[in-house]
Amino acid sequence: MGGVKDLAKEALYQALRNPIGEALLYEGARRVPRSIQEPVFRRLAPQPKNYTRGSLRSVKRRGFQLELDPADYFQWHHYFGFHDEVLETLKRLAQGSRRILDIGANIGLYALSMAQVAPAAQIAAIEPNPATFARLSRHQALNQLSNLQCLPLAIGAEPGELVLRDAGEGDSGKFTLRPGVEAAGTKVSVVTLAGLLERLGWDSLDLVKIDVEGFEPEVFAGARSALIAHRPTLVFELTPGWYGDRTPGLVNDLRALLDAGYAAFRIAPEPGEPQPMDLISSLERGSAPQYNVLLRPAR
Repeated sequence: MGGVKDLAKEALYQALRNPIGEALLYEGARRVPRSIQEPVFRRLAPQPKNYTRGSLRSVKRRGFQLELDPADYFQWHHYFGFHDEVLETLKRLAQGSRRILDIGANIGLYALSMAQVAPAAQIAAIEPNPATFARLSRHQALNQLSNLQCLPLAIGAEPGELVLRDAGEGDSGKFTLRPGVEAAGTKVSVVTLAGLLERLGWDSLDLVKIDVEGFEPEVFAGARSALIAHRPTLVFELTPGWYGDRTPGLVNDLRALLDAGYAAFRIAPEPGEPQPMDLISSLERGSAPQYNVLLRPAR
């Protein structure tokens, strides 16, 4: 029975994997409540594995002209218009911010969105992967957002060079600098957060988004002093299972932020405001799932 279902599903994907079918799925998904979008449209949409990697679609999504690869999970997610709670959180936080960093900017959708809702802000998108950076720059140019600049860098514990490795078979969101990944890679330039701010000529910082696929301990190690000095709001991924013996260092850096007056919240997939969380306990449980975290300073 399972084989018949699988064949039927593949036949449906084949029928919908064309510009008309994909456009209908996108328009339907963005018009229905999330309670319908997730169980219905997410299942109807051809999955990333059904696409050939590198086949870009030129489309307008979320008000931007984009070139998206549906074989790449992050890009597939936005190609079909599915809800993104981190994106919505960042758009709310960006309003009223003057200087914003997107560390691990990928192809730039978050940075573009923040630049759009905060036109008076200065925004820097940081992306070390050369191929992904080219797409990020392309999207900046296509959408002509003059308050957004893109830099081909990584943020880490100290300046220098490291090897960025492919941990996801070419998926743009899975390249990483974290130790222990054995895969092909390329050398990229690394600066500390303080070094980046000096390069940008910024003397303040309001909002920072961090998505670095397990390299968080190194980012926070090099950023701790600058974060305490400037007190920006932070939005970042936390994946306790990736940190291993680097966990105590990250615990110390995040505890220093909490001691400096920050409060931690979990950005949940369900609709609603971020919920308070015990950040340190969540981090010390090495088997805990991945979290999207909001760290908000007391003003």
